[in-house]
Amino acid sequence: MALRYIKVGTETRYRDVTKTVEQDIGFADIAICRPTFFFFDYTGLKPKSPHWFFLDGVDVTKYINTTFTLDSLNTAPRNSLLRDPGDAYTSETQFPAAHGGPTNGGSGPVNTDAAGNLSGAFYLQSNTTTSFNVGTKVLEIIDTPSNDKIKALSFSRLEFEALGLYDLYIEEKITTSEAYQQDLFDYVEIPEPKSSSDNSNSEVHSVRIMSHLQELVYSIKSIGLEAQSPHTLLGKHMRRYKLIETQVTGVEQAQLAVPLVLEVVALSC
Repeated sequence: MALRYIKVGTETRYRDVTKTVEQDIGFADIAICRPTFFFFDYTGLKPKSPHWFFLDGVDVTKYINTTFTLDSLNTAPRNSLLRDPGDAYTSETQFPAAHGGPTNGGSGPVNTDAAGNLSGAFYLQSNTTTSFNVGTKVLEIIDTPSNDKIKALSFSRLEFEALGLYDLYIEEKITTSEAYQQDLFDYVEIPEPKSSSDNSNSEVHSVRIMSHLQELVYSIKSIGLEAQSPHTLLGKHMRRYKLIETQVTGVEQAQLAVPLVLEVVALSC
């Protein structure tokens, strides 16, 4: 016998599977404005005059850069930070240096041209020191540093709404039991295959059996009894005793042949 490690079956087993599921729980108002860029184009202001910018009464002139135009936004790539800066410049204390910094160098006014025009970009900051609440916002440009409308000779204002919502969700881990099939292996004894010499011996025994049967049939006929052919006789009794199903060897057939034939002779008498 040969000992081999082979698959002997399968078995149903279970394992825990953990998944993370996001659950939406609604919305919440954003309290302060997000960082963003505004582009502007003023006309009709006092020509060649210094002006200051105020948002909700706070001087934001250092967050102005007048080298930009409205086309600066229109021609900017879709992934440009001019369109959505996110948190890229929240540490800045003036117009982001990555985009040229403030026109006034960080202090003082900006000037209109000879026709009273002024265009550029305003960076709305939002961090722990500089931020603005959402709602109706008022951006003003004026030719006095004190934002005193009575003393002003050039002034403009605009209003815009700043609103936003947080999409709120929670993450939940869910563990479920999952069935799977596991292959089973074991060491099994495997019978050695028969050699060619065994097969030849079996054929020799079969020939000898048929020879003996032939002689017995002739003997039966000589005394006036009917006898079937050796092949029919052997096949009939081997089926009767289920010798074919058990696949007996040629030696075993030889040992059983004589009793079977004697039984036939006895029945014929």
